[in-house]
Amino acid sequence: MSVCRARVYQYYLPIYLWLHQQLQQHQKTHPDTPLFVGMSAPQGSGKTTICEELQHLLAQGGYQAVFASLDDFYLTYDDQQALAKVCVWMACAAHNGWHKHITLQHHHDQQNARMHSSAKHE
Repeated sequence: MSVCRARVYQYYLPIYLWLHQQLQQHQKTHPDTPLFVGMSAPQGSGKTTICEELQHLLAQGGYQAVFASLDDFYLTYDDQQALAKVCVWMACAAHNGWHKHITLQHHHDQQNARMHSSAKHE
């Protein structure tokens, strides 16, 4: 079995099946609200890759899915400094801004544009 095929069967498919079950249950209990799912794993473990694959698989099943990396969402420098004054640990945890500063709404808009663009080309 190839490495890619093994990865799909051993990791992606079980997570997709679990997520699909969670979505079905969520739709029964909260039909008008989105389901938020978090994923935590070490750097380089494939979080982005699996999220892209899950997004594609969920779209095939009729779900609209977006993913966002929390690494891309930071307070502005001024907001970090203000928070550091009231939260001691924040003084050591301030981010230096090597990531893009974007809003969640901007990220959502970008994801929607990509989804609509890819749908036109199919």
